Amino acid sequence: MNINPVYLYSDNPSKSLNIHKVIESLAKLNIHSEFKGNFFEYLKLNSNEQQVLYNEISQTLIEDIEREKYRLGTISANPNTNNKVLYDGFLFTGVVNKYFMSNLHRSLNNIHIIFTDRLLCTFENKRYHARVILMGQPTFISTSGLVEAPAKPREYYFLKAQFIAAGKKLEQLDEYFSGQYVKYNDPKTTDILVSYTLQSIFYELTGKPFCSNNKCCLFNSHWQKDVLEIQYKAKLCKQHQKLLDY
Repeated sequence: MNINPVYLYSDNPSKSLNIHKVIESLAKLNIHSEFKGNFFEYLKLNSNEQQVLYNEISQTLIEDIEREKYRLGTISANPNTNNKVLYDGFLFTGVVNKYFMSNLHRSLNNIHIIFTDRLLCTFENKRYHARVILMGQPTFISTSGLVEAPAKPREYYFLKAQFIAAGKKLEQLDEYFSGQYVKYNDPKTTDILVSYTLQSIFYELTGKPFCSNNKCCLFNSHWQKDVLEIQYKAKLCKQHQKLLDY
């Protein structure tokens, strides 16, 4: 399969993410990729354009996770983020896409992926839910979403309520479930996000990012245990490997 170079960008993702190792992993699959640096710097906007962009981004902040409503207002003219802040993912990507289309029109045939620490959410079933990946042009892959989106073991949520009621520190709960889910700045982050990068690439190439084979890294995992078992291995099934080799 003929794949144009994949362009990778950063938007202050977790320090545990090594984008150059992602590039090395893709190269082993004969996928050429290049790191273009910070996405917002790459746009080369002037100071006025930057302020307009950041103000538009501020309008995508989520005020109430149970209401499909976003906050109006302004934020500091600074792209640095806090992973405790929630963004309406579709509104956020819509804002970025507008600037992307006007500034990167010469490379629209390439696949563009931005690694970010922003916690991007979508509204479904009467509340917002965190997402690891929002596909499009560009695609966003969230290191914070990797921690927050896939569900932890059911027992975790039961015990968490008990810990909070008893005034216990949640750090003790994390120790009890150590190794059963991805944590912030987890050393497994890079290997896991190679799989999500491949999902984005297959989405652009075939329109189908996921695989029904639960041994394939394109499997749409909803649980942390599946992420650690499937995405961490970053292995394609024979069918999808053949598509790459074709």
